[in-house]
Amino acid sequence: MNCHGTMHALRFAEHCQNLRYHMHVYTAYANSNQRNKAIYEKLYPLGFDIEAKIREIQSATLKEIETIRANIKRSGYSNTYTFTKAMVEHLAAAYAAKTSIPLMIFWPMIVGYPVPGWIDQIAGVGAVNVAMSLGVVSLLPRKVDNILDVVSVDMTVNTLLLAAGF
Repeated sequence: MNCHGTMHALRFAEHCQNLRYHMHVYTAYANSNQRNKAIYEKLYPLGFDIEAKIREIQSATLKEIETIRANIKRSGYSNTYTFTKAMVEHLAAAYAAKTSIPLMIFWPMIVGYPVPGWIDQIAGVGAVNVAMSLGVVSLLPRKVDNILDVVSVDMTVNTLLLAAGF
């Protein structure tokens, strides 16, 4: 699960002397279940007990996993990736509060490079860019109120470094 690495990092941070804060760089898509509204930089309530959900997932059979996945989709998350990202943010915040580790969460959007035509992978936005560039796709249907945020990597890193120095 996406939860374990972050929790190990926080347990390690607990033993670091002179730690100013733990910077948790994640993704704005952890809140992808907030449909058709602005997503603010905050933790949104999950509506379930995280520890109980982790136990349920870890002890589930393959058939039960499929049911859990279907329930995750019904709850508004596009996939298990965004669902577990939301879970780990809440786990990190609870752990930081319990241990007095100052926690900063940084939520970049889709990150791209500021040079036209540069793509590091043919997935997600990169795949759409390639398909449109080749003329395979000439029209991209979407809801008029859906917003696509793509932020250049240099802007993302500069903002991250600025936040880290705060």
